[in-house]
Amino acid sequence: MDHHTCPLPAYASYAGGLYTGVFCVQAVHRYKTHWLPLLNARPSDPDLIPPLDVAFVWLCHRLAPEAYARDCQKWFGKVLNPTTPDQALAFDDGSDFTHTSKLWGTVTKNYPNEQQM
Repeated sequence: MDHHTCPLPAYASYAGGLYTGVFCVQAVHRYKTHWLPLLNARPSDPDLIPPLDVAFVWLCHRLAPEAYARDCQKWFGKVLNPTTPDQALAFDDGSDFTHTSKLWGTVTKNYPNEQQM
């Protein structure tokens, strides 16, 4: 599986940055409407690794554990926890149609994965 475990330099160098602007808004949208539902549908899939922009939003959300738990409870009726350290901290670069890239298409019929953006 092609994924990286040191995301901080990648976050800063992501086209336009992920802290503000259109890429931030798009990342939050992808996180809420695609990643969390995919994670909810496959809660014990250790090979499910989020794309870089989504990994950043997920990490930020989990850094506020009370808000994260409250939001997950409201949206899914349970807290969605990472199943592995890789899932929690790594990101999928979308190359070679990885496991996550293939599954991403099943939940996001008309929304591109990071590779297609």
